[in-house]
Amino acid sequence: MDIPSSKIFVFDTSSIIKVKHLVRGQSNQQTVFDELTQLCKYDSLTYPPKVLVELEQYPEQKADLPLIWARKNKEKGCKFGNCFEEVKKVMNDPVARLTLDTSKPFNRQEADPYVLATALMVESELLGSPIVVTEETKKSPPEVPLNVAAGALDLPSINLYALLVKTNIWSSDFERY
Repeated sequence: MDIPSSKIFVFDTSSIIKVKHLVRGQSNQQTVFDELTQLCKYDSLTYPPKVLVELEQYPEQKADLPLIWARKNKEKGCKFGNCFEEVKKVMNDPVARLTLDTSKPFNRQEADPYVLATALMVESELLGSPIVVTEETKKSPPEVPLNVAAGALDLPSINLYALLVKTNIWSSDFERY
């Protein structure tokens, strides 16, 4: 695995779940999660606590590798907390605030603004160059997907597959097809 210097990957819930759909076989999925744990240990991967809350909202995820991984890495992965001041900045941006999914019930937690806020915190604290990792690339107006909201805040974004390739975690053994 290559750990990119000064890059900090800020994960969205969708990319943590994507491991199950992108990588063939539970042992290969565990290998990917083990490598992502290493990125956490080297302070190159983070996610807001709302990502963990979002994963916990779905009963079918309770014994799932993504939730197990997120819980296991909570201390290092969620070290920036909820970044409330940065959430205000996200919600004040005319494009970024449109990432909220208005079709979700009010009681469902929405992690997207917190993912963006965490990336802004990383950037403002000069801890590294944040890269938002998300699978969200399509939504219908009046909403915008997370990758578009990231761009509106001048934050780069990539998907999970690109991250795995960039860090040399990806293996042809993982291919589903």
